[in-house]
This record gives sequence, C-alpha cells and structure tokens, in this order.
Amino acid sequence: RIDAVVDGGPCGLGRESTVIDMSARPFKLLRQGALPSEDIAAALAGGLRLIGITGGSGVGKTTALEVLKDLGVLCIDCDELYHRLTRESPELKAALEKSFGRVYNVSGLDRRRLAEIVFSDPAALRELNAVTHGFIGLEVDRLLADWAISGGEAAALDAAALLESPLARRCDRLFAVTAPREERVRRIVEREGISPKYAEARISAQPEDAYYALRCDAVLENSGTKEKFAAQCLAAFKEVI
Repeated sequence: RIDAVVDGGPCGLGRESTVIDMSARPFKLLRQGALPSEDIAAALAGGLRLIGITGGSGVGKTTALEVLKDLGVLCIDCDELYHRLTRESPELKAALEKSFGRVYNVSGLDRRRLAEIVFSDPAALRELNAVTHGFIGLEVDRLLADWAISGGEAAALDAAALLESPLARRCDRLFAVTAPREERVRRIVEREGISPKYAEARISAQPEDAYYALRCDAVLENSGTKEKFAAQCLAAFKEVI
C-alpha cells in the first residue's frame, strides 16, 4: 500500500522511538521511548524566542510586560521568583545559611541581615549572586520547558539585575526601559506611598540609564503617555517575536 520502505538497520538504542503530537497545543506525548520527555521539553524551550526586560525603578517595565502578555508571551518576574524560592526552597535556604550563617528566622529570610552582610563586602555579594542565580536559573529552565511543551513560542524575563545574571546571555533581544528621573520619582511615590526623598534615594542607588542602554540591544524610552509607550513596545516586541 506504500511506495517504498527504507530499512534503517538494527536499532542501536534497543528501544522504540519517542513520538510526540505537535499538531495541536499543548503538545502531547503519544509514546514514551528512548528520548525522555524532559529532553523534548528542553529542546523545545531552546527554540523559544526569549526577550529580556530590565531597567530601574519607576521606568514603566510593568507596561512593557502587559504588552507582552497581550501578545501571548510568558512573562517571568525573576525578582519575584527569587522571593518565592527563599520562602519555598529548603535547598536554597541551606545554601544561603552555609554561605552567610543564620540569615533565616521564624518569619523566613531576614533580608535586612543578609543585606548588611553582602552590601558591605563585594566578595560576599558575588557569592550571593552565584548562589541565587543558580537556583533562579534552574527554576526558569523548568518554567520555560513547561511553557514550550504547552505550545508557547516566546517568553520574557523581567529582572532589575538581569544584566548581571547569566540569563542575559540566553535572551535573543535585551530591552532597556528608561524614563526621565522626575517622572520615575512621581510614579514610585504614587505606587508605593513613600516620600519623594526616599524615591530619589532608591533611584540614586541604582545604575544610571546609560548603564542599561549600553548593555542592551534596544532602548524603550518611556517619557510620554502610557498609551504612546505601549504602542512603542508593541512595535518593538512584534519585530522580535
């Protein structure tokens, strides 16, 4: 009933092939064979378009992420991911306490104590980044694999310190979101109910816009209305996706 048969010879693996149905989303594993499903998910995740979003406080990253979500992009907040892991991962807790002593109390991670240790010691800060970036990277891998096997085609990573993370090298395109300083102060004050002086201090503790602009592939300047900025983001992201 067919035109030809191609004999591939003896099976070197000794097992049947893995069969996956990609005709509909989410993709479906029809037969588990020599290739583990985790390897399939990892391979699919490697084909995702990955967008990096970074910038200081109050620049408008949230608006950019809303545009990406409307485009069907999975958005991963790496800072929130870190906070969740400090609450839920006993392995991360053990690693942090091995490096920095008793930085957990009955309420969870004592962020103030940890900050006092690392921000006065550059070597300790590098060690903290090495520990946390490893755990965050593994969780990002898991989320991307799940997204890819469900049929997703693009994802975005949002992190204030994305440029200092190994995740930055995995992004197909890095976007820096910037905004005028006075506008950033106004947004932070409105959003968090803090004083302008405190908002200014927070911005001063972060890198200048030029730091992000020089290290990213493109800059999204948020100096007008929210609608205008959203339209700018939409055009830029569509080109990447």
